[in-house]
Amino acid sequence: SMAGDVEDWEITNQTMMDHPIHIHGTQFQLVSRGSGALVTPAPFAAWIDTVDVPSGTTATLRMRQDMPGKRMVHCHILEHEDAGMMAVLEVRPR
Repeated sequence: SMAGDVEDWEITNQTMMDHPIHIHGTQFQLVSRGSGALVTPAPFAAWIDTVDVPSGTTATLRMRQDMPGKRMVHCHILEHEDAGMMAVLEVRPR
């Protein structure tokens, strides 16, 4: 990611459990949720930092990274995070 860019992320949950996904230091909007061919727009455009992605669905998020640096992206279920469901997002300066 580059600082200042607006990005849409699609997070797909192909597991049998829900996953509340959290992005440190970043707020985003839920654009829509999808299940198969059915896509439902988000009911409102609130700024959030955690979104639940239910089993078998895709969540589309829109965000803008303003601050360069590294931050964590992870499932907010501690056992899932401990098992490795996390990543480092690096935002590069322009």
